[in-house]
Amino acid sequence: MPTMKIYTRAGDKGETKLGGEMLPKNGPSFIALGDLDELTCNIGAYAYNITDVIPLAKSQALQNLIYTAAAVIGDPAYHITEFPKQATLDLENEIDKMTSELPPLQNFILPGGPNGIGAMHLAR
Repeated sequence: MPTMKIYTRAGDKGETKLGGEMLPKNGPSFIALGDLDELTCNIGAYAYNITDVIPLAKSQALQNLIYTAAAVIGDPAYHITEFPKQATLDLENEIDKMTSELPPLQNFILPGGPNGIGAMHLAR
């Protein structure tokens, strides 16, 4: 099975191929893809440290949804034109469930904390 190389030998002229089209690396698609990549990395950074709060399977399911969003942006041939509506509803329901278990918010939350909580603030 051939492996995918991480370089192209095409040189860097400030553009790269996305969906068969050459686009500027600082364009909106690449900014969005970079943000999604950063988000899923942050989730991965904290996921193993907070399994007492969020089961690992839920963090990994969220990462998979983020990859779906990246596929929508990165490859028009993926044949998805919008983020799955049920996935959005599932995320909103999970947020509502977690919020209902918290005490009422009295102050701003200062980012930081032990066991991956600081990384979780980056992900939000």
